[in-house]
Amino acid sequence: MSKRLGSHAIVIGGSIAGMFTARALSDHYDKVTILDRDEFPAEPIHRKGAPQGYQSHVLLKGGELVTEKFFPGFYDELTGLVPVIDSKDVAWYHYGVWRLRLKTGMKKYLMTRPFLEFHIRRRTQQIENIEFLQNVDVLHLLATEGNTKVTGVKVEHRGDSTAPSELLADLVVDCGGRGSSAPKFLEQLGYSRPEETTIKIDIGYSSRLYKMPEGLQMDWQYILIYPKPPHGTRIGIANTCEDGKIILSLAGCAGDYPPTDEEGFMEYLKSIPQKDLYDVIKQCEPASEIKSHRLPSSLRRHYESMTAFPENYLVLGDAVCSVNPVFGQGMSISTMSANALKESLDEYAAAGGRDFHAMRKNFYTRATDIINLAWNWAVAEDFRYPNVEGKKPPFTGLQNWYLGNLFELAASNKRIYFQVNMVLNLVAKPRTLLQPYILWQVVRKTLGFQDKGMRTMGNGHPIDA
Repeated sequence: MSKRLGSHAIVIGGSIAGMFTARALSDHYDKVTILDRDEFPAEPIHRKGAPQGYQSHVLLKGGELVTEKFFPGFYDELTGLVPVIDSKDVAWYHYGVWRLRLKTGMKKYLMTRPFLEFHIRRRTQQIENIEFLQNVDVLHLLATEGNTKVTGVKVEHRGDSTAPSELLADLVVDCGGRGSSAPKFLEQLGYSRPEETTIKIDIGYSSRLYKMPEGLQMDWQYILIYPKPPHGTRIGIANTCEDGKIILSLAGCAGDYPPTDEEGFMEYLKSIPQKDLYDVIKQCEPASEIKSHRLPSSLRRHYESMTAFPENYLVLGDAVCSVNPVFGQGMSISTMSANALKESLDEYAAAGGRDFHAMRKNFYTRATDIINLAWNWAVAEDFRYPNVEGKKPPFTGLQNWYLGNLFELAASNKRIYFQVNMVLNLVAKPRTLLQPYILWQVVRKTLGFQDKGMRTMGNGHPIDA
């Protein structure tokens, strides 16, 4: 174990963000307790506290790298249990074109959100100094006189008639998700609530599991079909997963919600821009009910800009940033933010743990860089729809023009395809898309020069020529 920072740390929330945060803390605190309202299932099934878990989820490569760092051998343990694919197995229709299908060696592991969460929880439970306390509501924070330092939490056990109890801790990290009580807790201690940025996107999902029949012919393991905004609003996303199933999520932007009745659901699927997904799903057998989930807005709480803040308290994950889920960034933002916390704590411990506020600033600087990478991209894409409400970032129009050209070029240009793929997987900075070669290709496209000689698969999907 690295240099000790305290005897006890508390994590509010047992989500993926909470478990990765607990793993980061476990190197520096004698004991880490994860508090959650749910009673966690003993098998990989949905839980009430993760209503978004029914929709298709994929950890981006940035998130996968942190997962393997925090839980070595994690993906080796899943080999044979879930599909393992390469970029060539991903079919992505965007901006009116199919992107290239190139073999990059960048493995991706496909599974449902409950399956992933279950196995992360299994590995977290194997760490001796981490414990889970379930069926618990956190009522408020405990603090020193003057409220300058958080000293723990007051909790109430669900279904227990005994009086609320106090849990003391040297650090409390709030990973309570989008509905986190952190702003209220800060206000109770006499601090300001964080400034919030809200982008009204009005998106809705309907999702379902399907059983694949024997001999099913399909040329993808993961497929994403997006409209070309602002004219289209319907999205189809599906991936193979554990137990020989496919998870399908239909999404509608600008309030164009997909139905949850059988006939309406299939008609909606049939109406998305390309028929490839419909042609596969109509051959499959439904293996679950149709479940819906709606997100009215992307939400960001700017804890990084707060100057007055209690010592020994941090906020992380969806409690800080909850972004449009159609880009699949949420889980990866959380895992990468937990890694930023680990790196900041490592430096804090090496310096003797003497300046919490410097460590907090260090952490939020790192976490903000990660959040910006995802947020700026997603919000700019949201503003392609005229009815989206909120503060539009500077140069959004220019960014969208440039990225729109890159998305189209990714259908024929290998170098651009690869670099766009790296940025979307949160392993490369957006500035890498401004390399002279890439800029020149955008100029050529704007002037009307087009690459020729691209071969396609029988259904029109471009492949490596």
